Amino acid sequence: MNAHGEAHTASRVSRTRLHVVEDNEFGSPDDYAEFHQVIREQAAGLRAAALAAGPSAPVPTCPEWTTLDLVRHMAKVHAWSALNATTGDPATRLRAPQPPEDWDLLFPWWDEKLDALLAALDTDPDKPAWSFDPNGNQTVGFWSRRQAHETSIHRLDAEHAASGTETVEFDAEFAADGVDEALSVLMPRSNWSDSTLAGTVLVHAVDVDEAWLVELTPGGPAEAWAVSEVPEEGFEAFIAGSAADVYRAIWRRPNAAITSGDLGLVAGLRMP
Repeated sequence: MNAHGEAHTASRVSRTRLHVVEDNEFGSPDDYAEFHQVIREQAAGLRAAALAAGPSAPVPTCPEWTTLDLVRHMAKVHAWSALNATTGDPATRLRAPQPPEDWDLLFPWWDEKLDALLAALDTDPDKPAWSFDPNGNQTVGFWSRRQAHETSIHRLDAEHAASGTETVEFDAEFAADGVDEALSVLMPRSNWSDSTLAGTVLVHAVDVDEAWLVELTPGGPAEAWAVSEVPEEGFEAFIAGSAADVYRAIWRRPNAAITSGDLGLVAGLRMP
């Protein structure tokens, strides 16, 4: 199928292995400082929305959670990330501490762990640290990127819990990086052993003209590839839209991205 929804029989386009931040090649320390600012801003927005929603409010975008569950998750992940960013040893994985279950105690605990995370990340991004990156990026910089996107996506969840809508506007380049991170780091960690899907999905962030191909094979795992030019054919389904909408779509959050072709393949893109 091509980008206009037409069937095709042509061979696949040429492609290169995906991983933008391989060996911490994302950019300068200023780029990582931007990630840290995103963490601060999105955590503040998440906090405000969660307080407005209250502990028992359901989270429509995470149907099994209440707002209390969402904030406990975020606090636990920030605490865990802070610990593992400070080990200096890629072979040492530390376990996450358990946050309080009491709503009033939870926020001071989270504030403390968030401060610890930002302090841990305020160092050379190439400093060694344990991570779960399947591409081998065992550095503090991994955690800067991961928590910028983790916090951003969960802020959306908190706003939906509070009001059923959202106010977040993602920078296009940041959102495109989030798509790349989801495809290259998170998607390979999903359990693909029971997947019977076979085919290729084009993911296209139109406003930044970045595109990826995701190949699904029975039993997985899915493999993602960056393409230097957006192909006209060589895929069975596609997701296209602004980087911000594609970012939301990959994470199964409300979005205005366009999907076409074999929607079973699109639905089969799994995140852990």
